[in-house]
Amino acid sequence: KIRERFIFDLDNATPYTWKAGDTLDGVAYKFYEETEFRWAILDANTKYRTEFDIEVGDIIYIPSYEDIVEVIDV
Repeated sequence: KIRERFIFDLDNATPYTWKAGDTLDGVAYKFYEETEFRWAILDANTKYRTEFDIEVGDIIYIPSYEDIVEVIDV
């Protein structure tokens, strides 16, 4: 069973341009200094089912750390 995605307020998100060689783990580490929140990046970018759907040059949104903590504490 696939879990439901969390909904993030993208007003607080940081736009990021996907580059060649990027992975969700790597981008999560860059923004949060840990890879654990890679799921939040994918949840915030609902047009992508997996990181393999993201193409070089696509702009994705990185939810704020505070917004992630808020949803997981619910």
